[in-house]
Amino acid sequence: MKPIDRHSAPDPADAAGRPRRPGLRLVVLVLRAPVFLVAAGLLGLAAVAGSERLLVLLGLRPAAFGPGGSGPSALALAMVPLPILVGLVAWRARVRHGGGWARALGLVVPRSPGRLALALALWPPLQIGWTAMLAAASGVPLSRAWQLPPFAGATLAAWIVWLVVLAPVAEEMLFRGDLFARARGLLGPAATVVLAAGLFALSHAERGWAQPLSVLPLGLVLGAVRLWCASLWAAILLHAASNGAVVAVMLWHARP
Repeated sequence: MKPIDRHSAPDPADAAGRPRRPGLRLVVLVLRAPVFLVAAGLLGLAAVAGSERLLVLLGLRPAAFGPGGSGPSALALAMVPLPILVGLVAWRARVRHGGGWARALGLVVPRSPGRLALALALWPPLQIGWTAMLAAASGVPLSRAWQLPPFAGATLAAWIVWLVVLAPVAEEMLFRGDLFARARGLLGPAATVVLAAGLFALSHAERGWAQPLSVLPLGLVLGAVRLWCASLWAAILLHAASNGAVVAVMLWHARP
């Protein structure tokens, strides 16, 4: 029997005997996040439309689904896909990792709590400053940049929950959870942070390039915190704090 050379180069084939193709794997990795987002968006659209249709069939006025692109219906279309996205990411992680799916995504107690506390204290004001600087550079008045959406009462509360809770959990599960875990098998730490931040920024490009530019530094910082603390919870907390600071500034500008 030929002895095993433990110092030989790794076999360029995976466990199934297929040749490894790093370039192809990287392309698949890059496309993975958009596929998740599109799937969650379509399922969310079906859920919202189906709920509205059901209310109509029952003879109830669909008060939760008002007309217009900025009304409650638009908010519902933004909110509903997020828990669906969390479910899709968790499901795929469980298929791949079984009972250890949460740890594989990084849902563990953060290391280096001092670094996390420092990031939580420093980054939200820097995010506000960066956003204000972009608004000034593009000629947008701050009163417009920090304008609250035309919501009130329960709808405004739902919008705040969406921005401060649902969006951080869902987006971090995808970009600093699933994407991070898979990218670390192909790329180094810095490249993983940059890739996740770039895809995170591009996912906010539905209304032009101002929003991607405003969240790109946030994506880089979230990736760094994810590495420093070895925990997805750290990235979720920082994302929530950053979005919460934006909401606080909007509420302050909207005061009577």
